[in-house]
Amino acid sequence: MMTHFESTEWLDLARGAVSPEATTKMQEHLETGCDKCAEMAAEMNKLAAMSKREPLYAPPQGTVRAAKALMSAQRLAASPRAERHILQVLFDSATQPLLAGVRGAMAGRQLLYQKDNCCIDIRLEAKAGKRVEMVGQVLDSGAIGRGLDQIPVSLQKDEKIFAHTLTNHFGEFRLVLEDTDNVLMIVDVTVDRRLVVPLPS
Repeated sequence: MMTHFESTEWLDLARGAVSPEATTKMQEHLETGCDKCAEMAAEMNKLAAMSKREPLYAPPQGTVRAAKALMSAQRLAASPRAERHILQVLFDSATQPLLAGVRGAMAGRQLLYQKDNCCIDIRLEAKAGKRVEMVGQVLDSGAIGRGLDQIPVSLQKDEKIFAHTLTNHFGEFRLVLEDTDNVLMIVDVTVDRRLVVPLPS
């Protein structure tokens, strides 16, 4: 009666984790023409090859950043409510008179918000399909020693967070949204300090 080998044994063979004697015995078994074991050995060889390549795989940076942002948003939502500060606009380019000779609407809208030693500078620019690109930067003179990296920035509408990201080491961030009506931008500069910015319509 022919003796077959288990899948774990074929996996060990593919990983090079069996003795020379066992290797010879299993190879001889394959040479008998056993289709069942040949198929099993081929599958285990593929699995072993995949496991060897896994440490070399690096997910896209955008995917990693999105995952970190989501985790940060969930962590902050689960933490005790942070002290909220609603920021008022300090500068709005839409309220400034156009320079002589400039006609039509400006390409983008620049806004500056401030709370104590923290400033938030954002630029809103209309894109195709009525979408709005928001590029911003968190500037905090009190962040020395803490840095401006990995600060969660979220967009909220009707009490629901619909977009989130993290700042880079310059405090910069980028988000794209459908519109800015009734949208709040939430910047968690620390675990107990949350800045809320009402975006202009």
